[in-house]
Amino acid sequence: MRLFPGQCLAAVLLLMLLCQCRKAEVQADPGRTVLVSIDGNFLYEDELISVIPTDLTPEDSALFAQRFIRNWTSDMLLYRNALRNIGDTKEIDNLVENYRKALVVQKYERSLMDQKLSKTVTAQEIESFYNENSSLFVLQEPVIKGLLLKIPLSAPNLSRMRELYRKTDDESFDEIEKYGVRYAVRYEFFYDTWVPVSDVEMLLPGMDTSLERTLASTDHLEIKDSEFIYFLNVSEFVERGSVKPLEQAYDEIRKLLINSRQVEFIQQVKNELYDDALEKGGILFNNVGVTE
Repeated sequence: MRLFPGQCLAAVLLLMLLCQCRKAEVQADPGRTVLVSIDGNFLYEDELISVIPTDLTPEDSALFAQRFIRNWTSDMLLYRNALRNIGDTKEIDNLVENYRKALVVQKYERSLMDQKLSKTVTAQEIESFYNENSSLFVLQEPVIKGLLLKIPLSAPNLSRMRELYRKTDDESFDEIEKYGVRYAVRYEFFYDTWVPVSDVEMLLPGMDTSLERTLASTDHLEIKDSEFIYFLNVSEFVERGSVKPLEQAYDEIRKLLINSRQVEFIQQVKNELYDDALEKGGILFNNVGVTE
């Protein structure tokens, strides 16, 4: 995709090429157009094009390119000057290399844990942990499962929906879904998912009593405002302060169990790699007193 017309691009590139510093000894990547070079550091045309926002006008694109090139050149000149003044960069090189190694190891460890460690946690272990540590999973707000319909008052057959929305058999579900898709402004089916009461309350018009208090005495609700009628049916309700349902705590527990095993797992991997390297002669100790 061209980010600005050929004439603007040509003018910008000409300006860049005129600003090039002396030719460096390090060779640029073949097949790529060099816009600026400073002591073996290159700014390529494709790098510039990749950072120019696509929604700019041709004139703004040209200005953006000029500023980018100016900033890149200034940064490289500052870097060159810093190298000349600092002199010995061995300490920095060591820090960079150590950081690079740490990043590579971290990524590898995550890959190992995703592939192997997560599979070692069984549903039975999760359930056992849940039963033995229920105090860790206390609800800070109530949660529910159910159905919410928001229907215009002008929609047909509202009396039929009034009969159906509290039913939970498959035949009723099918009829409710067909009606909801056709007439409802909002159709939320969450009989199979725990949802915070506050999330549902946000979808309802204002009430004199909070939804949490209302659901403590009823499992269904019908509300009207000037334009819509709202049908809410709740199949399950768990109050705040109660133990969180296992379904809701499942992923949280799995992560807890995995995290608790990470240190042991990584140490086991290290030991296996060490023993394998020793067996295959991949480690040479030169009088350092290391024992197996």
